This record gives sequence, structure tokens and C-alpha cells, in this order.
Amino acid sequence: MRVLLVEDEPDLGKAIDRTLKQEKYTVDWAQDGREAWEYLESQWMEYTLAIFDWLLPGISGLELLQRLRAKNSALPVLMLTAKDRMEDKVAGLDAGADDYLVKPFGMAELLARLRALQRRSPQIIPQQIQVGNLILDCGSRTVFMRDRGGKNQNISLTNKEFQLLEYLMKHPNQIITTDQIRNQLWEANADTFSNVVAAQARLLRRKLESVGCANLIETVHGVGYRMRKEEGERRGEGVRGCWASFSGFGWFQVARRGRSGGGLQASRLTATATGARYPGSPSGASRVGRRAPPAPPASVPAVAPAWR
Repeated sequence: MRVLLVEDEPDLGKAIDRTLKQEKYTVDWAQDGREAWEYLESQWMEYTLAIFDWLLPGISGLELLQRLRAKNSALPVLMLTAKDRMEDKVAGLDAGADDYLVKPFGMAELLARLRALQRRSPQIIPQQIQVGNLILDCGSRTVFMRDRGGKNQNISLTNKEFQLLEYLMKHPNQIITTDQIRNQLWEANADTFSNVVAAQARLLRRKLESVGCANLIETVHGVGYRMRKEEGERRGEGVRGCWASFSGFGWFQVARRGRSGGGLQASRLTATATGARYPGSPSGASRVGRRAPPAPPASVPAVAPAWR
């Protein structure tokens, strides 16, 4: 999640910036109102949350808020200020602030208010995002893989790995460009090398594969990346997997797809208890061995394969 922090006090700004980054947020920190408005004019849709100080050089936090709402932006904004009079709070909320935090404050309260803003925002994000057996918990900022027995195996990720995974999981089956990822995960003034996104994607893939979550992140060459909604989806050709089996002798119904990407075609293959090869098998060899069992009744259900 990307946050715009607008705070002119260096010590407080550094403390907030450090705290948010520890919580796996990406932070753009502006120290005056004009710089903040440049961020908002060029990329306000990239932000999940904003934190405005009221008293700022150049353009005040209150004016920033009014300009933002005049653009019909629903970006959730938390206003920070030393103004604790009821009239000031009312003025801030009426100008479009979603919440109001009076200085001095604790970082734990700041984080709690940001989580509350996320929950009630129009851009509301579910507490957990799941793709296949992979689950990302937005509240606890943790990731785990759920095995067939229902047990959760935690996956330890760095801040950038977590942010990349979160961004991809929020947009399943969508192609996300390298530039979109770079803009979302790194601060606007960050000095990043050209293949920083590819390097992070490679590290993330290794960690996912180590717990059995392979082939979730697809590279779209020359464009970016895509999070496959179903684990195990992959391209290729030939036999893809069994739909159903019958009687223990090895009757199979097989789904195929060629490189052209055409529709699935089912073909019934007979088999023997000897494990011999069959007509239409990938090897193309002839069936040998004992007589195959009769074809199964039409009522045998077919289970769609996970492969495509």
C-alpha cells in the first residue's frame, strides 16, 4: 500500500516514515504543501491513504484537502494537527478529512486509525486475499500457505516482497506492467536500478516455490507480470491431466490442448492392469497386454482438470 505523508517537522516526519515502512507501507514524504500537490496532481490514484499536517509551508493541509476533494477524489485522508479546539476539528472534517489526530500522538494509535480508514474506505480492501492455497492477511501483514489438511504454513517475506505479492494478488489474472509495479512499490524519488522489479519477482517466486506455491506468478515478457488465479495454470501442449478413472484398471478420460490455445478435447483411452501404452497416448505407441475393461457408464462424473 502506498501512502502520501505530508509533514514539515523533520523529526516527526522521519518517525512516521520509519514506522510506516516497518509496517510494509510504501511512503512518499513531502515536506511542504506545494511538493505534496505535485505528487497528488501526477499520481493521486496510486495512493491508498494520505496523511496531511494542517500547518504546512506553501499550501496548508486544509487547502490540499479542499483541492483534492474538488477533483472528486475519494482518497482517505488522516489530518494531523496541534489544533485541538472543537471548531478546528469540525472545519477539518467538513473540508473532507476522514479522520483527525491531535498532536502529540502515539504511533500505535496512528497505525490503528490508518487500518480503520482502510476498512471503511470506498476502496475497501478485504482483510484476507486468497489465490489458490496462498493467503495474504492485510491486517497482520502476514502470508501463509494452507495445506490440504487445513494447516497454515507461514512464509517469511521482506517488505518489498510482501508489497509486490499484495499488489499482484489484488489484481488476479490482470497484467501489471513493470512501470506500474515500480511506481506502486518504490518512493517517487527512489534511485532504483533497471531490473529491480525482475529481481524482486525472482526472489518472491523462490520463496513461494519453497512451500509448494509454484507457477502463481507469470512473466509476460516485455510487459510485466500476472498473478494466476488458479495455482498450477501453465501453458504447453499434449496431455494435461486425467478427468476421471474407473474400476482400478486405469480407464482415463484425458483433456488436451495444443499450443494454439484451442478448446479442451476429451478422448477416452482404454488401459490394462499391466501399465502398457495406449492408442492416443503421448508416445503414440499401440496398446498391448490384457484385455481392457468395458467402458464406464455414462453416469461417471468428469472432474475438470486444473491445467489449461
